[in-house]
Amino acid sequence: VNNSWSRGWSRGEYRETTLAGHDGRVTNIDFKHYLLASAGYDGMRIWNLDSMRCSEVIPNAHVGPVHNVRLFDGFSAVASSGADRTVRIWD
Repeated sequence: VNNSWSRGWSRGEYRETTLAGHDGRVTNIDFKHYLLASAGYDGMRIWNLDSMRCSEVIPNAHVGPVHNVRLFDGFSAVASSGADRTVRIWD
């Protein structure tokens, strides 16, 4: 399953870019400045939006799917919650 997002809103333009990498369903995303974090059934990924590439893969971040992901300001850590009923901080 591909995760898509758009950029280029100036002058009313719309462009779509696909960030492919998750093996299953994507459940949540969060982004700050040039980073995007995605959560899914196969773990979490951190994407660099300047290069449009995945910079970090955290497989099996939870036992079962990762439901939510949030980037901290300053990019010092990522918080996630999952089907295993835990909240985890990744730094």
